[in-house]
Amino acid sequence: LCSDWITFESAEDSDEANQRVWSAVSAWVKSQASCARELLGCMTYDEWGIEMCAFLCEQLKLPGTPVKTIRQIRNKVTFRDVCAAAGIPVPRYRTVHNAEDLQGALEMEWTWPLILKPAQGAGSYYVRKVETPEELLEVFPPMHEEFSTQ
Repeated sequence: LCSDWITFESAEDSDEANQRVWSAVSAWVKSQASCARELLGCMTYDEWGIEMCAFLCEQLKLPGTPVKTIRQIRNKVTFRDVCAAAGIPVPRYRTVHNAEDLQGALEMEWTWPLILKPAQGAGSYYVRKVETPEELLEVFPPMHEEFSTQ
């Protein structure tokens, strides 16, 4: 089913990374001009590459999930908002961007433990179960610092 691979490494989802991968794929397509090959699909073996695959499918006019949809699905806040707007039940949540937001979240009534997770990401990286408000105050700053520099 597959006669060739185009390998591309990127640890980011960005328009710049998408343009770099498009350059690599375009160069490969040009190098195959004398062959009877055509690109019929794009795949990734993990969640980290799905936006890039969606971008390539759009560029190559191949069937696939649109980039806009992938971005809505991969951002947990956006995904919950889209689901709620469609009438799909979502768990109660609070978006926290800074210490002030965190304090506001702590003033709300919650059933503990809570799950703290970044809006972006995959594979449960940085997901934390927090048992108490004190633990939340302890684990949020390093997580916030990690993601605010990305």
